[in-house]
Amino acid sequence: MSEILSVLNVYYLLASLAAFYLLRAVARKYWTQIRDVPGPFFASFSSLWRVYHIWKGHSEKEILKLHKEHGYFVRIADNEVSVSHPDAVKQLLQANIEKGSFYSMFSLPDYRYINQMSELEPTRHIQKTRSLSAGFSLSNIAKTEPYIDNVLKLFMTRFDELCASGTPVEFQNWFSFFAFDVLGEVTFSKSFGFVQSGIDIRNAIANTGALVYYISVIGNYLWFHHLTLGNPLFSRLGLQPSSHIFDTCLLAIESRKKNPEVRHDMMQRWLDVREKQPDRLTENDIFGAAVANIGAGAETVSATAQAVVYNLIRLPELLKKVTEEIDTAQMRGELSQVVQFSEAIKLPFLQACMI
Repeated sequence: MSEILSVLNVYYLLASLAAFYLLRAVARKYWTQIRDVPGPFFASFSSLWRVYHIWKGHSEKEILKLHKEHGYFVRIADNEVSVSHPDAVKQLLQANIEKGSFYSMFSLPDYRYINQMSELEPTRHIQKTRSLSAGFSLSNIAKTEPYIDNVLKLFMTRFDELCASGTPVEFQNWFSFFAFDVLGEVTFSKSFGFVQSGIDIRNAIANTGALVYYISVIGNYLWFHHLTLGNPLFSRLGLQPSSHIFDTCLLAIESRKKNPEVRHDMMQRWLDVREKQPDRLTENDIFGAAVANIGAGAETVSATAQAVVYNLIRLPELLKKVTEEIDTAQMRGELSQVVQFSEAIKLPFLQACMI
């Protein structure tokens, strides 16, 4: 008899769970303000449709297909609508509303460190932007150009060595090495040493690539993130995928406190703001901004460089045109051995290729 009761209890539990999820699906589909927005059936009551296409890759193509089929507004999840009408996009960008909870994923290394990307509240986002803007000014970044040139010279030397030895040049790795080292110099006057060593130190770059997939998928399930990689316990134990990046940032902040004679890089600008107005920036804000700058910035620089080189190789007529423009400027004596920013912006076709 007890065995029968146990089986019945299991069936009762399963039936209750099934009824709960069914009722929740019905509520999400029909009892919501976006119930009339067209879209895929599964997207009307869960995030599974979106997650599935993110996992497959090129979800943007699927969303474009949906817009062609349904119009300017498409429901792509139980609580999300994709908008393509230019006037509506403009209104959304100008509206004083909170960002979606997905952006909380960008609090790195854990949810204690809220940066510009992960700040959801619009007023605090504006305040953070103003407090951190000095570090991102073009005039400030331009002062680091000699140090970026040093990384670039070493980068070119490594390429010459690889070519001389007949070793294939893996652009994906090397552009990432270069990007991380440059962002290290710009942010806190300290290269990570990727270009110097020619290796992915502590698998930081490989882990960052994996982190992109993690964010894309788990961003839909924040509760899971807060229990795992977004939990402060993971960062304290050094279990984060990019612990090397976090450790370097922490050491840079600590060294600033002991050494007042440092370059006026991004971090120093932020520390200056904190010293003058401590209520505007916390130490966690500075650390979060530095980590986000390294992680997001390096990924962007690397991806852009790879895209430019790939497309120029794929389109030889454009490669010839940009090469001729550079060679002509060089023959005129308009370019330094390492091309400077002030010189590069005068090469219109090169600029068009990078844009």
